[in-house]
Amino acid sequence: MSLQDGISVGARSGHSRRTGRFVRGNRVYRGRMDRIAEKLNALCATYDSSSRGDMALLATAAVHLCDADIARSRVSRTRATNSALRVLALVPRLTKAMPTIDELLGHDEAANG
Repeated sequence: MSLQDGISVGARSGHSRRTGRFVRGNRVYRGRMDRIAEKLNALCATYDSSSRGDMALLATAAVHLCDADIARSRVSRTRATNSALRVLALVPRLTKAMPTIDELLGHDEAANG
C-alpha cells in the first residue's frame, strides 16, 4: 500500500497533528461505517442474503466497494473493485418472479368467475 492511497496525512480531519491519533469527536470512522452500511443495504437488495455465509460475503464486498470509492490511485480503485466483483460472483442474485400472461394482459380471476 502506497503512502498516497486514501486520505493524505496533512489533511486528516479528526486527527491530532502532534500525535496522529484520533481526537475527541472524530466522525471519520462513523462515516466509513455508514458508507459500508449503505453499500451493504444496496447489495442485499440485489443479491440473496438468506444465509449467514452469503451475508458475510456481501459485507466483505461492501467494504471493498467502499475502499474503491475513496481510493486515490487508479491501481487501488481497480484492485478493490476486482476484489468486490470476485466475492460477489460467489453470491447468487435474487431472481424476480416473471409475470404470468394473465397479469400481463390485466385479467383478473375473480372477475372471470
